[in-house]
Amino acid sequence: GVKLTADAPAAPAEKPRRLDVAILAALLLFSGLIVFDRLAPRSKPIAPPAAVAEAATPASADAAANNVGLPAIDRSKSIAVLPFRDFSPGGDQEWFADGLAEEILNSLARAPDLLVSARTSSFKFKNSDLEIPAIAKELGVAHVLEGSVRRAGDRLRVTAQLIRASDGFHLWSEN
Repeated sequence: GVKLTADAPAAPAEKPRRLDVAILAALLLFSGLIVFDRLAPRSKPIAPPAAVAEAATPASADAAANNVGLPAIDRSKSIAVLPFRDFSPGGDQEWFADGLAEEILNSLARAPDLLVSARTSSFKFKNSDLEIPAIAKELGVAHVLEGSVRRAGDRLRVTAQLIRASDGFHLWSEN
């Protein structure tokens, strides 16, 4: 039969592991980017003005002939993922911050309609004090994702911010 016994002692609550927190932060960030993509206003693709095409020189006419039939690039759906900053007291999480930014970049690069600046291009601005509009102009993107990682003891905080490149204003932020 079944015997009634004393209650089992309550086990202490398990603390979340750093990897679990990092994965959760990356998923939140990615879901925010998907929401932004769905809600962002759509614009028409950028195409060169007809006057420029008519005034083409022979050399540029040859180059233009090679691009016949290619769709114009819609830069309104472009992004650069900058390296995340390590704001940990010990400054020992740079490897994690860089890896997280690279994982986000690789996830975004899988989106078929999104142009994502290459890691080597984006990471050249690591520790740069250039303003976001200047960085975005050099990379040719409409949006920039930047963020930070902060670890203190067994707590990890990841912050990500999506910024409109044209004016440097935040479109979305999550931590």
